[in-house]
Amino acid sequence: MIEILFDHSYEDDYYYLSTITVNIKDPIEKERIERLLKECNLEGMIEYPDSLLRKRIAKFLKVDENLIDFDTNEIDT
Repeated sequence: MIEILFDHSYEDDYYYLSTITVNIKDPIEKERIERLLKECNLEGMIEYPDSLLRKRIAKFLKVDENLIDFDTNEIDT
């Protein structure tokens, strides 16, 4: 599983990709994915968490898109 956490601001109306956690048992595959994520610097991007983003990330990482899970943290509390 690749868990992607977005911070969401209702007030300013944006989604910020804050954290990506790679939870894959195969250490070689986990290292490959973490290396790609570091190279593309996805963390910190302003993106809308939808199925198109999931497909783009899966294609870039060369993984099944069902391995990617989005979660949202509301920051305007």
